[in-house]
Amino acid sequence: MVYAHSIRTELTHEAWAREFTRLAQDHWTPERTLELTGGKALEIVPADAPLLLRSLGLLHRDASMPPHEVRKFLQINHVVRVMRSAIAELSAAYPVLRFVDAGCGRSYLTMLLAWCAKHRWGQRIEVLGVDRNADLIEVCRERTRMAELDDVVRFEACSVDELVVDGTVHGVFGLHACDTATCDAIALGIRLDAHLIAVAPCCQAELARGWSALTGEGAFAPIWRMPHLRRETGAHLTDAMRVLLLRAAGYEVTAMEFIAAEHTKKNTLIRALRRGSPDPGARAEYEALVMATGGVGIRLASGLYRRPLMNKPNWWNQDHDGAWDRVKDAMKRDWEQTKSDLTGGRKGTDLDQDVGDTVKQAAGKDPVPPMSQKTPDDKDWNSVEEEHRYGVGARSQHGDTDWDEGIESKLKEEWNDLKSGRTWDEVKTSVRRGWDKARK
Repeated sequence: MVYAHSIRTELTHEAWAREFTRLAQDHWTPERTLELTGGKALEIVPADAPLLLRSLGLLHRDASMPPHEVRKFLQINHVVRVMRSAIAELSAAYPVLRFVDAGCGRSYLTMLLAWCAKHRWGQRIEVLGVDRNADLIEVCRERTRMAELDDVVRFEACSVDELVVDGTVHGVFGLHACDTATCDAIALGIRLDAHLIAVAPCCQAELARGWSALTGEGAFAPIWRMPHLRRETGAHLTDAMRVLLLRAAGYEVTAMEFIAAEHTKKNTLIRALRRGSPDPGARAEYEALVMATGGVGIRLASGLYRRPLMNKPNWWNQDHDGAWDRVKDAMKRDWEQTKSDLTGGRKGTDLDQDVGDTVKQAAGKDPVPPMSQKTPDDKDWNSVEEEHRYGVGARSQHGDTDWDEGIESKLKEEWNDLKSGRTWDEVKTSVRRGWDKARK
């Protein structure tokens, strides 16, 4: 019975596909197509991709395109056109390209990209659409079958933070992912070492929320006090900060208008290509921009978006997440003790107070037995528990200096790294060199 039903469904789809394709090709005369495209060379036109456009809801059952869908049709066409050169560059290097659409929503970009690769460019491709809305993901799967793209597109219902991807990912995209969801897409691309990251931001409210809580005076105070100006200015500055953080991560970044404002006000596309080493100057520019505009940054800058290759320490809980001021004071005391140990001739591997304990105590937890045990000199760093080595590198590297903002900044970075569950192999090489130097 199930087999017979499958045969009927398949035959029904094939018959519908033939009939709708014929209908669309009859409807979309050269004159109608010209009126729709305005003479622009688009990657997709209705007569060539009727099943795709119907599955996305952009074509009506009579193969016409409702006026309110023209905007979305042009928008996704332009996004793919802007990314085409970067995809062609990747195609020359890799026989099969793997992309992730982070926060795929109704899967417009996911499916358009897959269709172009399969039917227009002759490129082998695998596209994964990710969205936390399980019901919407089921709709996307049905659309994919309707468009006959289920051999190259699949979907997962999960948050971007929970996504586990095996193998290489060449590109990560996010089309109008709301507010910090755009940062989630960027962060995913960075932690997967994606060659291409492309996002069209939407509803950038993070800075505006942070500014609304500011009560002091400053050059930006007139903007902080005005809700409309907070939103508008915050949107542009958020994107500027994203560009700087992508550059800091080793990407060549372009921010551009990808479609006329008459079609959508959210018409900025940030396109990033991985080109080489991280740019510390870009990170410094980001920090300067944050300070100049009120001291409120975006969470993309924190260690929350590093690759989570290990679980958080078993003693970590939500009480530690917002405790930096308390942690900093405790770390400073610990720093002075460590500096004293180092200058007194000790090797830096026998600490009276481990930072893991420091964090626990700073978060208001009861004192616990020291986790830091004397580390034999013949042990290498990879054999030492993460909780033991956390923070040691930065302190050892600066063992002959006083506490200052630079030390505080580096320790905070390591603190965030631990909080997000990073392994030592992912912590900055300079910090690890500091530990190794102190150990010797």
